[in-house]
Amino acid sequence: MPLYWETEKVPKKKYTQKVVGEDFEKRVLESKKDVVLLITHPIKEKNRGLLEHFEGLAREDRLKPENENVLIAKYNGVNES
Repeated sequence: MPLYWETEKVPKKKYTQKVVGEDFEKRVLESKKDVVLLITHPIKEKNRGLLEHFEGLAREDRLKPENENVLIAKYNGVNES
């Protein structure tokens, strides 16, 4: 008998939020917060590692999602344009 129970995988902590076309104006343009927005391409090869660097920036202490003054978001520039 195993010494532990199998559990679900630990969920990945998301540091950025996804913005789509329907709420772009409300969440980005009309927001009272400062916004750091990455407009990205859905194909990873075309991003050339930019998404990983952006996630690293979002992990920094001064830009954590708990900070109410900063919105860190990603926007799919191809499908939403």
